[in-house]
Amino acid sequence: MIGRKSIGENAESERGQVYTLEGFAAAAVVLFALLFAIQAVVIAPGSGGAVDRTAQAQTQQEVQDALVVAAYADDGDGSLSELVRYWANREDFESHNVEDHFVEYFVLGEILDSHFTGSGTGDRYGVEFVYLNESEPENVGLVGSSTNDPTAVTASYTATIYEGQNVTKLDNGAVVEKTENAEIEDETYSRLPSAETGSNPVHNVVEVRVTVW
Repeated sequence: MIGRKSIGENAESERGQVYTLEGFAAAAVVLFALLFAIQAVVIAPGSGGAVDRTAQAQTQQEVQDALVVAAYADDGDGSLSELVRYWANREDFESHNVEDHFVEYFVLGEILDSHFTGSGTGDRYGVEFVYLNESEPENVGLVGSSTNDPTAVTASYTATIYEGQNVTKLDNGAVVEKTENAEIEDETYSRLPSAETGSNPVHNVVEVRVTVW
């Protein structure tokens, strides 16, 4: 009897040890699965706000760089000032396909198209001007559209337009000044009003604002 009891007790003890080991193994599996899931959430692209903010900041910097490059482009290459003065030339602006000519003739349009919409990323953009109309700010869209997308980023640059400057036109693949009676303050051509700066030679200061989403 004593022998049978000892054998039974040993068997029960071994079964208990097996159950204990199985419990530890199951707990380890669950723990490793949990750690893997947490790591996957941390490193997955776009899963955290910090990753999105970094991408947005990079896009905004790229748009700002495009504006700066356009602002310092040579005359005749489609600079930012020439873009504003082309828009002011009602006759030429309204008689062309603005979207196509914006990309083909102007530095800003070429960069935005090649770097965003034309690069296969699926991004879209809108360009608008903000200027003073009799000392009151006024917004007007140039190309593209507006958006309420929370991921959209905006950058801007100001172009100073002076009294006595001419509006621009397209001529044989280049942007040139329209010379005959086409000064920026001539109401016959200009849709850009004077900011009423008195004797100041500045006609208006135009903020060129680009939004990408």
